[in-house]
This record gives sequence, structure tokens and C-alpha cells, in this order.
Amino acid sequence: MLEWIRTWSPEAWVAIYAALVSTLVAFVQIRQWLKPGVRLDMEVASDMAIVGANRATNESKLTVVTVFNRGTQPTAILGLAVGHMPTWWRRRLKMPAQSFVAVNPHFLGHPSNVPGELAPNKRWQGVIRRRDDLMPDPWSGQYYAIVQGSHRDKPYMKRIPKVTQEESNDG
Repeated sequence: MLEWIRTWSPEAWVAIYAALVSTLVAFVQIRQWLKPGVRLDMEVASDMAIVGANRATNESKLTVVTVFNRGTQPTAILGLAVGHMPTWWRRRLKMPAQSFVAVNPHFLGHPSNVPGELAPNKRWQGVIRRRDDLMPDPWSGQYYAIVQGSHRDKPYMKRIPKVTQEESNDG
């Protein structure tokens, strides 16, 4: 039934492959053209430690929040906070029972990064330092990192990953 396909030359197969790839690239470009703007991706890493040559700037028990701007327009990061959402209902409504603002979310020895401009294809990093008096167990899976951008009213939220005692950097 499809015997005629076997008669095609290798040049024909290369041409078909090139046509498919160029069509896919055109669709991706059209999609980007139709959806310009800011697209933020957020990653959260818990129980991190900073180790460097300068012992004065070494820290431990940190939650590091990384935000990538995958969009085509710049935005500003206005703030970093932590929200405690102990129940599924609060998580569903995105309404924390308690909220804490990270006033200085920069690494020690670095300049302040809030507010900070986040250009397209760039990265912003913030730090949440552990406070046992306010958040007794921030790595229980009930706390969320909250980042506010200037391009929309609704903040970005991502769960702070759980850390067990065996995985902890406590020593």
C-alpha cells in the first residue's frame, strides 16, 4: 500500500525533516509573539548552607528562593515572604494562617536585592533565614515561599520542601 515511500531518495527524507523542524520552530515563534510579557518560574531549596572563603558571610539553615524570568518583558521583584498554610483548605484558597516578610532577603555581604529588576532570561535569588521563635519547623511542608512581582497583583507561591532530621544540615 505504501510502497511508493520506499522509492524516495535520502534528499527527500532530509527535505521532509527540515520542513517539519522549521514548521515547529515557526509555531514556537508565533506562540511567543502572541504571548508577550512576564513569565516567572520559581524554585525553592530548603536547608541550604553558604560556604565561602569569607567565614563572616557563611550561613546555614537557609531557604533559597530562585526566580527566573522566562518571558519577554522585565519586571520588578517587590518582596519575599513566607506563608504558613497548615490545612488543605488554606492551601486551596492560597490564604496563609500566618505570614512573615523576609525584610533582608539577600545573602550576607551582598547588596540589598528588594526591590530588584528582573530582566528577561535573568535570575533573582532571595534568602529566607530560619527563625525558630516564629517558624518552629519551616521545612515541614506547611510553609510556602511567596514572591511578589510588579507586573500582577497576585503573588507567586511555592511550597518549601520537606526536610527530615536525617537530611538536615544540623550536623
